[in-house]
Amino acid sequence: MQLVRVGLNHLLAFSLILILGLYFLAENGRINAFATYLVGITIILMAGLGQINFRSLLQPLWVTIGLLLVYLVVAANWAAGGEGAGKHSGYALLIASFLLGLRYSVQSNPAFLTWFLVVAVACGTTSAALSLQLHVALPEYQPLPEPRLYGFGRLNNPMISAVSYGFVLVCAVHLATQTRQHWQWALLLLAGVTLLAAIALTGTRVVWLGIAVAAGLIVAQEVQRFALAAFTGVLLATGALAIALLGWEEVTRRALSFRPEIWQEFLARTLAANIWIGVGSGSDASWVTEVETFKHAHSIFMSTFYYGGVLGLVLLLGMLACCCQQLQASAASPLRSLAIALLAFGITLGLFDGDAILTKIDQQWWLVWFPVALVLCTVRASDDHPGE
Repeated sequence: MQLVRVGLNHLLAFSLILILGLYFLAENGRINAFATYLVGITIILMAGLGQINFRSLLQPLWVTIGLLLVYLVVAANWAAGGEGAGKHSGYALLIASFLLGLRYSVQSNPAFLTWFLVVAVACGTTSAALSLQLHVALPEYQPLPEPRLYGFGRLNNPMISAVSYGFVLVCAVHLATQTRQHWQWALLLLAGVTLLAAIALTGTRVVWLGIAVAAGLIVAQEVQRFALAAFTGVLLATGALAIALLGWEEVTRRALSFRPEIWQEFLARTLAANIWIGVGSGSDASWVTEVETFKHAHSIFMSTFYYGGVLGLVLLLGMLACCCQQLQASAASPLRSLAIALLAFGITLGLFDGDAILTKIDQQWWLVWFPVALVLCTVRASDDHPGE
């Protein structure tokens, strides 16, 4: 039986890392879903053997996560026909198993998170390098007349590419602050340059703000005594780099974002449907204009309001508030530093882009659910023992 338990531990860790590899390197998103199914099945088997401690699910953060997921699943019932409730239930179970699995692996093996981040940087950088090669060597690979980089494989959208590579860049900055080996710094610097080049060519601007805030928080927590100066310095340096790579006009122009109009449209739709419960998870979120078709509300917060109304938005904000409260109460550590940075990165990006948070594996998992999973990992060892 002990061999079975150990085998399941390794299978869970492998499945979680496989999610990263397939997300960045698979050409089709369907195969990436396989890894999330594997995590879910492993969690069920581990729960049957008593390896998962469910007492911690009574903690405030777990409760708010559960309420949010359940509510968004229920909200699918008042979408068109209510046919998506079963599908969204599956999404919720996959997200919950991802949170449980990552937390278990991190708390069971402290080295797991470091390897997880190393794999993220390795796979993300490889994807960025392939995307750069395709962008330069095969112009026909870009489906739009705009010369914007489209990521390799499933990252075939400038915004998705920028967000995903920005997430990896934040992980690389965190790793750089934790190592003292010059060869590791050199590799991380090479990865950072590759990722920055890919992000710049996507033409996506808001991701630079997210990177600046996240990297600034990482550096500020390292120096502590000069935290404000360090944060400001990183913010200004990142801004200057963005201007140098994109150009002042590109950074400051309004371009084709149309965020105010998009938000106004989805606000009006929600008010017309039901301000309190929204239009329901899985409802059509496309908006056809004379200029182009917008496929979603371009904000995680506006999307949650659109799908779940005031109640859904309050539950999302409540979950984020519980995350902040738990981080404040936790002891200083590299894990806490990374959780703060990635949570800030996700919130910053989520204000200006993003769609439904109840979905199969996509960029929303790295903006919302991975940071939340890290926050769950900051629970003190005296409060939770995953191996019981």
